[in-house]
Amino acid sequence: MRELSATNACALLTPAALQLATRAWAAFRSPATDGLRAVASNRSSELRLPGGSFGRISREYPAIRDGLSLSERRILVAFADGATDAQSAFARVKRVRSSATAGASR
Repeated sequence: MRELSATNACALLTPAALQLATRAWAAFRSPATDGLRAVASNRSSELRLPGGSFGRISREYPAIRDGLSLSERRILVAFADGATDAQSAFARVKRVRSSATAGASR
């Protein structure tokens, strides 16, 4: 990773967007997960990433119904569908994720 050059990007954001960014960062750092859900439900034309990104992050916490994260569940499905080792499971998970992302962007 490389360090980004200093910019004055925050000066271009509205107070509402800065407030959302501040809440998002606090929720991300918090040991409690309930703040992530609140941030994920926000939509901002200025900050397009918090909603979708936090929604995805929240799915990596263990689910109430089975204790698995989304990634763990996808790996188990890959093995159930015929993957025989980590490499083939990873390829299947990546393929499923890529097709889901492509379908969502349409």
